[in-house]
Amino acid sequence: MLRFGVWVQFVAAFSISIVSLPVWANDAKPAVAQPDSTPLVFANTWGYTLALNGTGFYNEIAADVLAHIPGAENYKVSGSAKYRVMPFRRAQMMFFYRTDSCLYPSSMAALVADNLIKDPAAYVESTGLFAARVHLFVRAGETPPSKLEDIRGKSIAYPHGSVVGKLLDGHGARLISVNDEIDRAEMLLGGRVDIMSGVLPDTALIFEKIKSKMPSYDPSLVVIKAPVTFVCHKNAVTESFINNINASIQILSSDTQYQDRLAKAKVAEALLNSVGDVDVAADDLNALAPAVSGREKGDKNKGKNRSGRKFPKHGRP
Repeated sequence: MLRFGVWVQFVAAFSISIVSLPVWANDAKPAVAQPDSTPLVFANTWGYTLALNGTGFYNEIAADVLAHIPGAENYKVSGSAKYRVMPFRRAQMMFFYRTDSCLYPSSMAALVADNLIKDPAAYVESTGLFAARVHLFVRAGETPPSKLEDIRGKSIAYPHGSVVGKLLDGHGARLISVNDEIDRAEMLLGGRVDIMSGVLPDTALIFEKIKSKMPSYDPSLVVIKAPVTFVCHKNAVTESFINNINASIQILSSDTQYQDRLAKAKVAEALLNSVGDVDVAADDLNALAPAVSGREKGDKNKGKNRSGRKFPKHGRP
């Protein structure tokens, strides 16, 4: 009888421990929004410009914006309970799983265009921070393509998983998908590809990081232009959060240090009057530069891909 009682206690304790697991441990159904005044923000890393350790341009921009909102202490980009940096696909998965969360950097229109959001009315979005633009880059001093017909017969490195590949397909180019943004730059510089697709402001920051001259591009050939925003599941808490984000963006519009940060990154359009001011192609801004390896730890793998292997001569990682 005693043993049976102990067994019942064990089963009860085990059952309680299962119930107490974090909500994301249950894959059966989306988590129900919690009564919290500070929603989760899932930030998706893709390497140097948005690193897991909280560094990088997009983390810095987030820090600037979040610093002006109520509850700012909950959103330290260097590591906090409410601002969680994780690989691209995991961040996106967690965002759609957690109905009490937001995704950054993102774009509502792009998520809808990519058929990831079925009901836009169930989401809310911030004002655009700036427009991110995808261009086609060649080595400094060379003539960049000015129209898609110019890429015929060329080899092009583009971000793995990006809609860029779909948009460039069918124009006679050899397309090579590459995970890491620094690897892609080094492939261009090393002559392994003729052209590299890249996002501005990211590309300017990457070439500064590797201490190389900015590659040439034709500003008139824009493959994709999309706003950088915070996108949240819609509820009273997230609507208040987005209102605070928008107020912060307005404050930053007259902040010299913030504007200098954008200018240094070669952001052509700093603050957008509305999300509708930019055109979105067929995919999410996040997919333009998806999750990659931890370059933030150093450049000891320079000239190699994420597995540490050197790039083969034909350019495929």
